[in-house]
Amino acid sequence: MSGSDDVYMLEALDLARRYDGKTGMNPSVGAVLVKDGKVIGRGFHRGVGSLHAELVAINKARKTVGPEGIRGSELFVTLEPCDSWGNTPPCTLAIEEFGISRVVVGSWDPNPVNYRRSLRLRKKGIRVERIASSELRREIDRFYRPFRLLMEERRPFVVVKVAQTLDGKIGDRRGRSKWITSERTRRRVHRDLRARVDAVLTGIGTVERDDPQLTLRWGRTSQRLVRVVLDTQFRISPEARLMNTVSERTPLWVFVGEDVSSRKIARFKAYLAKRVREYFRVFPVPVRDGRVDLEAVMGVLFSQGIARVLVEAGAGVVSAFFGEGLVDRLVLCTSKSLLGRGMGWLDLDLGLEGRVFLRDVRVEDLGEDLWIEGDLG
Repeated sequence: MSGSDDVYMLEALDLARRYDGKTGMNPSVGAVLVKDGKVIGRGFHRGVGSLHAELVAINKARKTVGPEGIRGSELFVTLEPCDSWGNTPPCTLAIEEFGISRVVVGSWDPNPVNYRRSLRLRKKGIRVERIASSELRREIDRFYRPFRLLMEERRPFVVVKVAQTLDGKIGDRRGRSKWITSERTRRRVHRDLRARVDAVLTGIGTVERDDPQLTLRWGRTSQRLVRVVLDTQFRISPEARLMNTVSERTPLWVFVGEDVSSRKIARFKAYLAKRVREYFRVFPVPVRDGRVDLEAVMGVLFSQGIARVLVEAGAGVVSAFFGEGLVDRLVLCTSKSLLGRGMGWLDLDLGLEGRVFLRDVRVEDLGEDLWIEGDLG
């Protein structure tokens, strides 16, 4: 082990972060191939169906040093190489084939079909070990927390974003909230949050009050972003701006109570243009405490390939997610202002003993606003 291990692993992590949140149900992985202290190949995974990071790095090395030049090299990869067949062959086979002598792993793969399976390479004389730095281990484990939760709890990773004032208000007494934070912060929400999730979720109250589009206007605008509305009684208007922006890249999914009549849903769909109907879906789910059951909603989203969800909603929906223990990361976009009397965003009576604590909290000064981000659970 040496300090150079950390350097190469940090480079692999930087590669993985390029597609973080953009690989769907697959993890984002970075790989660096090194021989005699020189990088001979780099790679990162782009999503389902594309080559894994290890194979991308190996292919690049083949072009620069040839197959024989790879023998005896070291592979630094943020997530344990897979040892199972899927859309691509196991990466462990390529590691054997090209004579890679050492594999340094950032984090073990939580997928049961791959977990620590790469250790079998030791029987082939290949050293397999985890990065020694405890600090790097923690950083990489945090990076893979969404994927770990996806594998272990079979539900999407949930990020709640709140735009608030310093005194915790999301709107004034009349419900006005545009705009609490600056354009710089709003752009970052699109670039760093909406562009790195599969779906953005809100409640029907926000739709009726603010008439949002929930589209991706800054960032990788070519990617698909599902808009999700929780609408227990199916009140959404066909004239809402959400309906006017339905497309292949911005589908709209509405979750309603299972007691909503199929005739009502059919009549609503019949009113829509064909191009809208194609990408508009209604999911009836059980109702609990007068709201659609959030665990049922999460189950449906998981079954539909949604790995990450961004919640941008009012106090009712946000509080419901907190109350059900379904919040994994909280982002507080905080204006450096005080509003006084107004609307709060967390309507729960937790008490001192029941307070929710954040960990791995990061605070960034954006000028007019503060970006506060931390994990729960």
